[in-house]
Amino acid sequence: MKVKRKKGGRPKIEISKEQRDLAVKYVKVSGFWRQALADYLEISKPTLLQILKKDDSFLTALQAADAEFRKEIIELAKVKRPDFILKTKYREEFPEKFEVEHSIDKRLEEFLDRQSRRLK
Repeated sequence: MKVKRKKGGRPKIEISKEQRDLAVKYVKVSGFWRQALADYLEISKPTLLQILKKDDSFLTALQAADAEFRKEIIELAKVKRPDFILKTKYREEFPEKFEVEHSIDKRLEEFLDRQSRRLK
């Protein structure tokens, strides 16, 4: 992280290309961004949001990494126990009371199909 000094006000914080690449990899692997990414980059969340507001390419790269993470989660949910994954990542669609029986129910199947089509 590089801090540029101006004549007045707060110093401008810039993120290097290496840090941007690491941030994109972090989101791609973890699926966490915004506050967790700000913590990872050792900057405040408002600072990160300002950087993203000014740098569309960085924001787009982070969104693409998040989409790839979600796609992998959906693929895993088709194979492994989807209840934990879906309850944590997709709380609105699958609230805490959601229970998975031995076979995947129709609602889960429809959700996974919709998400798979959106990510293609």
